[in-house]
Amino acid sequence: MTFTYVSDYTDDEAQRIARDCAARGCTCSLKQIELIGCDCPTGPFPIATDPSTWSECAQSDLSVYSDLHKDVYGFRPRGHVFASEAEFTAEFARLVVQLGEVIDEERAAKVRAAKALKARLRGIIADYGVDAVTALRWDFDALGLRGWGDWGQYAFETGVSYKLERFLERKNIKCPT
Repeated sequence: MTFTYVSDYTDDEAQRIARDCAARGCTCSLKQIELIGCDCPTGPFPIATDPSTWSECAQSDLSVYSDLHKDVYGFRPRGHVFASEAEFTAEFARLVVQLGEVIDEERAAKVRAAKALKARLRGIIADYGVDAVTALRWDFDALGLRGWGDWGQYAFETGVSYKLERFLERKNIKCPT
């Protein structure tokens, strides 16, 4: 079950929920609903445990949980209050495992991208009889990138590791004039 507080909703949504509660005969104010839960038998705000009653370690892990969630899903969690410290700990552990899977997939994607880039550059070299720097420049231009030598942008656009950026900078690859 997802626990949520009125503050997680927009003002209009919170007012609508309060009106719905009042229509069912609930006399809770919005602040009461937020602090202690709704008295309605079918109220949308069940009581959740207060994280301040959790162990100090679990409390400090709440911000780490937010970072983990963002790393796994690309956005910070919103609107979920855990029913207990045990539920939080289980979700935290699940996210850690999932983050490992995301990291492994990103590494595999970078390896695939590096192989594709290498094959593309070798193809340009073989098809047109140009050197590696010219093949790089042509690929750079084909991607529509500005500012020859912005290897960080090139790595981003091709999906390869940023190690390529450091490698090309160490090699001092310059645009031939």
